Amino acid sequence: MVTGLFDLYPSVLLLEEGAAPPPEPTAPANLVAVVVAGPQVNLDWSMAGITDATDVSIERRDVTAGEAFAELATTGDGGAEVYEGDAGPFTPKHKYQYRVVVVGGVSDGLASNVVTVFGGGVGHIRRRRHV
Repeated sequence: MVTGLFDLYPSVLLLEEGAAPPPEPTAPANLVAVVVAGPQVNLDWSMAGITDATDVSIERRDVTAGEAFAELATTGDGGAEVYEGDAGPFTPKHKYQYRVVVVGGVSDGLASNVVTVFGGGVGHIRRRRHV
């Protein structure tokens, strides 16, 4: 039985002579959290080198409670580099972590660095630091 090239090597990508190779997957970088009054956090990051994303997912986890990362919001824009919105709810004295994840394109699923904030009073956050 004779098989085609793609049957033998399904992940092979054939390029025309002189064609540029596809871009390397790139994760968002330089994520920073800025604490705002109330249960709000502003997140800023870089999407440098990511040109084909369809969305950006904002993820959060309660480290103190042992939670996994879960989606908090999406930007609705694959080129977005900022999120200003609800960051809660917060439990006093709990540690929370945030990251942003690319949706779509060659970088789909790649996550940024993680930033950490701490729960202060009810529904508030205080200070930030990089992990």
